[in-house]
Amino acid sequence: MVLVGVALVAFYLFRAPLCLAYADLWIVNQPAQKADAIFVLGGGLQFRPFVAADYYHAGLAPKILISHAKPSPTDELGLTTQEKDLIRKVLLAKRVPEKAIEEIGSNVTSTVEETLALRDWISRNHARRVLIPTDIAHSRRARFIFERQLKGTEAEVVVTAVEPREYQRTNWWQKEEGIIAFQNELVKYLLYRWRY
Repeated sequence: MVLVGVALVAFYLFRAPLCLAYADLWIVNQPAQKADAIFVLGGGLQFRPFVAADYYHAGLAPKILISHAKPSPTDELGLTTQEKDLIRKVLLAKRVPEKAIEEIGSNVTSTVEETLALRDWISRNHARRVLIPTDIAHSRRARFIFERQLKGTEAEVVVTAVEPREYQRTNWWQKEEGIIAFQNELVKYLLYRWRY
């Protein structure tokens, strides 16, 4: 009991450096480089398309890919706007030309299905490199599943880590959104390692 108590006190006292070290080990942030396309994954509407637009305007890729996600019941009733349409609106508002935006996949519901949609696109277009900007908590799982599912294509996936507005690498454990994101991604990563 004493050892457990000492360990808990030590963890509490050193939580900031321990959580920062965990983030540094967890986050995958590869340098952005020239590519055939930038792939905006579903989710992360408030930051992923913005970074994609920045990469496009920096001349890193001539095309931005959007996954064609499965519409929700409220989307089907016309009560809400599909995420792919919102992503397109963000890109257009950020001055990305319509001709540079392409939807891939059909009724995509997960990161795994996004990898399969990208695999098909790579095969059709003989692409060699794709940039994927994603949030810091999701970056490790994204790199794992894209590398696993694209094996044999000879295409390289470059995952760049983006800090959401709600939390950053340096304070994720102090924000509810950060704790939830890192906790969920750890569970999903372990599930992906087991299943794929």
